[in-house]
Amino acid sequence: MRLHFFDGLFAIKEGWTSLRQSPRIRNRTILPVVLSILIFFLTLSVSLVFFSDFQDWFAHWFLELWGVTTETESLIWWKKILVFGAKGVSWMLSSLILLTAGLTVPYLVSNLLCSWFWENVSYTTMKEQGVCYQNIDDPSSWKKWITPVFREFIKEVVLLAIVAFAWVVTILPGIGPMISLIMAPLAACIWFGYMVSDYSMSTLQWSVRKRLLWARKNVFYLVGLGIFALIPLAGFVMFPVLLVGHSSHFGKRLLVLEKFPLE
Repeated sequence: MRLHFFDGLFAIKEGWTSLRQSPRIRNRTILPVVLSILIFFLTLSVSLVFFSDFQDWFAHWFLELWGVTTETESLIWWKKILVFGAKGVSWMLSSLILLTAGLTVPYLVSNLLCSWFWENVSYTTMKEQGVCYQNIDDPSSWKKWITPVFREFIKEVVLLAIVAFAWVVTILPGIGPMISLIMAPLAACIWFGYMVSDYSMSTLQWSVRKRLLWARKNVFYLVGLGIFALIPLAGFVMFPVLLVGHSSHFGKRLLVLEKFPLE
């Protein structure tokens, strides 16, 4: 089953159509969406409380790292310009770090807490396409709650490892920043697309090997599906629509190709 870049790019249209036409799918998205919004505003509020303190700490750390004194009274004019320039750079970097954390942390935390609910949304969407494999109402607490949370935790650890690796690469002299500039957005797209699509594969109870094999064959689809992650807040806001759109694509393609494992 091979999907293409534009299938992923226009999954948002498919998701919006499914949400409009199906009250059942809409109702399943309400609780995780509300929880995600609450987590987002809570994280944002905490970030704003510590924003100035973090900026001051980061500015002093950044200036000390480069051996620049924060006392400007005794400096000649051109050194004062350098100090103020360094302070401006440290302010921009600290703001960027807080902005990234303010947008990333709510997404990771909400997905972790709402993993079962998102899996339920994917299951419901695929079921309306005629695909029904996993018993989402399994009474086992391990299968119903712990397994999706653990699976989401592993995905987020891998995502953070990719981000950390991209950050480390920037330290390499010369080509480091250029490699990171190209690699980081591409990796973000692929992994965001995979995080969206993995819920439908969980519904089918695919093995990790089968999931990764599917992802490798559909890497351009994942880029199209995950490209919204490059737009601030877009990935967070569009996640439910993308999830429904992908699950609808996935269900239809499984039925058309008659690849659905019935055993």
